Amino acid sequence: MDLQYFIKTALISVVTFFVSAYSLHTQANSLGVERGEICATTLSSDFTACPQNFTNHALSMSYLHSETTECESSGPMCIGDDIAYQSKTDYFTFFDVDNKQTVKYEITIHPNVYDPMGNLVMPGNKTAVEIQPTNHEVEATETLAEIAELRQSIVKKFTLEMDEYGNVTDATGQSASTRVENTVEQCLTALDYTSTDVNCAGSLNTDIDNAVVNDAGFHAFISAVTKLEGVINFISPLNMELSSLKNLSTFRVKIEYADGSVLVVDVTVKEGVVEIVLNKDASRTSENRTFTQAESQGTSSQSSLREAKRVASSKDIPKQCEPTTFVNTDWVVVEVITTVYPDGRTEVTNIYRQQDTYITYLQC
Repeated sequence: MDLQYFIKTALISVVTFFVSAYSLHTQANSLGVERGEICATTLSSDFTACPQNFTNHALSMSYLHSETTECESSGPMCIGDDIAYQSKTDYFTFFDVDNKQTVKYEITIHPNVYDPMGNLVMPGNKTAVEIQPTNHEVEATETLAEIAELRQSIVKKFTLEMDEYGNVTDATGQSASTRVENTVEQCLTALDYTSTDVNCAGSLNTDIDNAVVNDAGFHAFISAVTKLEGVINFISPLNMELSSLKNLSTFRVKIEYADGSVLVVDVTVKEGVVEIVLNKDASRTSENRTFTQAESQGTSSQSSLREAKRVASSKDIPKQCEPTTFVNTDWVVVEVITTVYPDGRTEVTNIYRQQDTYITYLQC
């Protein structure tokens, strides 16, 4: 056997191998999209619970792409020819905070293949295989779960109820009077927070500031949020909605009063700075009107003299003139409030009482 014959035979063998290897379908693979979803009911209302079937949900988030083959005819004859197509690989990661688990899928997508006439040559399909998540993805779930626990603890500490004697308890049933020692003296009804007649707003703000500085739970919470920001940077290429994470450092302080009114303020702690904002849509008067509604529509009655005074002196809550037909036989005037406006205008309001109900009328 001469050298030329040997080389010729070898080349034929190599060509035969490659033809047989690609006789049906030529497939190339490309990286598709990385997606992720934070699911939790314990974290905050910004997040939803995880789906019941992770695999189906992950598959539903990937779509079948389409490609056209050079094959000139459809049907079995065309499938027997060399059909080249590009498959894709997507990744979907569930950050299941409630169950403290990270579930990741690799999704292989084979496209719908059409001939030049638009006839379907080969239908596409999607398959999902669970794979090992990265260390950073696992750490993100663990940190989110830690934040959820710390956040719930803080919310319970500052979901407060004050009785008519000024005693304060939190959502766990523990006494919280020392936690809001400044507040108990100045905030006796929810509308006190909006008034300059008493320093309720300043007192509550001080108590919140002190808690952020001194409470170990706050320190752990802030530390966990800071840690999460670093971890998220490593998984940021994931196509994942992260805007809700910005609200993790925000929680609510809620105080329910004996007269039925409710005060709610939103607190955000960021880089050592405490932001406190009155939530007018969550706060309530004793007759269960939001502060926003009270400022636009007024109130019809109050359940405590303290609240009636706040309504009477408020420049934001509209009041009605005392009706000429008002019969005050059963109503007793308990206080008269005079309000002076910046333009020099004065407003005089009578506060009437009948048993445990109060009403306010302007002297017009």
